[in-house]
Amino acid sequence: MTSAASPSLWTRTLRPLLITLLGGSLGGAAFHAIGLPLAWMLGSMAAVTLLAVCKAQPHIPTPLRTIMLSVLGVMLGSTFRPGFLDHLTDWWPSLLGLLVLTVLTPLLLSPLFRRTGHSVVTSYFAAAPGGINEMVMIGGGLGGDERTIALVHSLRILFVVFCVPICFHLLGGTYPDTSQHQSSNEWLAFANNWPETAVLLACMVLGKPLGSLIRLPAPPLIGPMVLSAIVHLLGWTSLHPPAVLIAIAQVVVGSALGARFRGIAASTLLRLSGVAMVSSLLMILLAMLGAWIVGQATGLPFILLLLSFVPGGVAEMSLVSLALGMDVAFVASHHMVRIALVIALAPPLFRWWYNRRP
Repeated sequence: MTSAASPSLWTRTLRPLLITLLGGSLGGAAFHAIGLPLAWMLGSMAAVTLLAVCKAQPHIPTPLRTIMLSVLGVMLGSTFRPGFLDHLTDWWPSLLGLLVLTVLTPLLLSPLFRRTGHSVVTSYFAAAPGGINEMVMIGGGLGGDERTIALVHSLRILFVVFCVPICFHLLGGTYPDTSQHQSSNEWLAFANNWPETAVLLACMVLGKPLGSLIRLPAPPLIGPMVLSAIVHLLGWTSLHPPAVLIAIAQVVVGSALGARFRGIAASTLLRLSGVAMVSSLLMILLAMLGAWIVGQATGLPFILLLLSFVPGGVAEMSLVSLALGMDVAFVASHHMVRIALVIALAPPLFRWWYNRRP
């Protein structure tokens, strides 16, 4: 019985996992050698997407992705600085701009999907600026094509996460080398300072269940991030996860995003890529317009607002903001609000729009 089960476990889980992690690591190393920002995540994302298109069946188990998202959440929470709460009242103009973009984006972009032959429901929820899992469930429940909605959102995140940091880099922007900010002495400090290490481990373990309990968006990431921010703001710890562990987490998260395209025919992916990329580019342009308007009104940096408005994933755009040296707390908080707005407003807005369309 055992000998019969072992090949199945190897074929179904271990072999695809090893191929995925190897491909993702090589892609991350290649991007790191080139000197691109967020190299380990972008490189692994690109490499594993290529593996998926080539029918290599890449796979990242959900528990592994959840653990690594928790690692990233703890790291992102460690970037919150004292005085963070004092500035929350100053964010209302940018949050108002985010609300306007959340409402307008699906209304403006859903006709693009309709022109390419998709149904009314599929078009609207594919054009929503975020909340991939919720948009698939709600859109599918209303009769939309769940697979198309999921693929368009996955392609959107892929395109946005690639486009923003690389364009910033090509246009001459500078970014800190966050992958090398820790020395071996700091690694030893992390390993030897067990009370503070235990605090960070508690944030990882408790973050997801608490995030799910209070219905935070993306609880495997946001839950640990909130707890980590609290313990760092209270001064209970000044540690953050080692750089090597962060690089590994980026490889896993990037590989998991690329593995979403597993089992999808190249013709289907190619057919949806055009409209997905055009809609993603239009979303970026809308975010740029919103960032410019809010920046003119408030004096906030354009790139900070753009990173906060552009509809990438919470984990991905938070990491991009860290790689570009931006205020991670500001960016991550805005993306949490964006996803909450999308989930709350998409169903009533769809009903309103559906009843008033020609």
